[in-house]
Amino acid sequence: MHNIYRSTTDIDILTHKHTHTIIYTEIVCYMHSFHK
Repeated sequence: MHNIYRSTTDIDILTHKHTHTIIYTEIVCYMHSFHK
């Protein structure tokens, strides 16, 4: 039970980090296109 919960939490953390990376990339791309 504990192992299943832990792995689910790890996946959530990875997904959360991935979402932040996408948002950061979009912001950087937006700023670059804005400065052109």
